[in-house]
Amino acid sequence: MGKVVPEDLWELAKQVEAQVVPPLDKADAALYRGREITAGMFTSTTMTLASTYAVAVEFMAQELTTKHADIDAFAKLLRDTAQNWADTEHSNTMRPGG
Repeated sequence: MGKVVPEDLWELAKQVEAQVVPPLDKADAALYRGREITAGMFTSTTMTLASTYAVAVEFMAQELTTKHADIDAFAKLLRDTAQNWADTEHSNTMRPGG
């Protein structure tokens, strides 16, 4: 079995949040701006296109919310695993060299 380094797991959690959350936030902001178009779409396009647009925007909003929750949960699991491993190593009664 390989060696688990809790510090590496904590660092990985930070990297995941730093590299995944900003693009999700950017997509959220773009989607929010897209919602402003929705009301105007009903007067400038056919009802079918306008309602499809509104449904697609709401679908993506839910998807982004889910992705945020997934990333938060994943990073928490990494941190919890790191903490559990560190606690276990600290509590271990068998020490190298004696």
